[in-house]
Amino acid sequence: GNATHVIASRWRVNLGTDTYGNQMTFTYTEEDRFVDTTSVNYNRASYLDLITYTSHTSGTPTAVYYVKFVLESRGTGASNEVPTTTTAWDNWDTNRLDKIDVRYGTSFATSTVVRTYDLSYAIRSYTDASPAVTWYTTVLTSVAVSGGGINAPSTVFTYADQINRAANGSSSNEWSYPRLATVANGWEGLSSYTYGNDNRPYTSWHNWRVTALDVTDGVNASPMKTTF
Repeated sequence: GNATHVIASRWRVNLGTDTYGNQMTFTYTEEDRFVDTTSVNYNRASYLDLITYTSHTSGTPTAVYYVKFVLESRGTGASNEVPTTTTAWDNWDTNRLDKIDVRYGTSFATSTVVRTYDLSYAIRSYTDASPAVTWYTTVLTSVAVSGGGINAPSTVFTYADQINRAANGSSSNEWSYPRLATVANGWEGLSSYTYGNDNRPYTSWHNWRVTALDVTDGVNASPMKTTF
């Protein structure tokens, strides 16, 4: 660490410079937490906040393009994946990415949004085993694009639940988890994913992998298929 009771939990880029002196800068939003009954603090969560680019080491030009990452609260309670009880050194996010704004202007404060990517989510609930265990997973459901006089169709994502281990009686928990099933671009283009696992016994976890990718463009009757 760089001071008493301050340690580095992760390393992140804050400045990139190419061989011609062009620069990009990166800033972050952090959530700090003190370990109970101590004066030790650490970054419990860290989010990319702002990227600025088109600046130069000479000072001319200055940055005029910005990418802003706007956060939203994940909410509270178990269904929002924020722990209700915690222990020392736990890490969790109370926020998630809401939208991405691409902006242009001589300063960030006076810049204009030229494109926005707005993300939507869903919380999926699962219950399994006996006695029953319940858990939740957040998935990205769509990305809407707007700005610059353009309102493009949303990209929509669907998911298929796959078990993470083989069943072993009624008390067994297979810990289902969503895998990406389709991506639709809003222009009749559709990517579909087929999965397979390695058929391990219940004493071990499945390894899932994509076995086939079908791409339909909305024009040709037969999709393009890639088999893995």
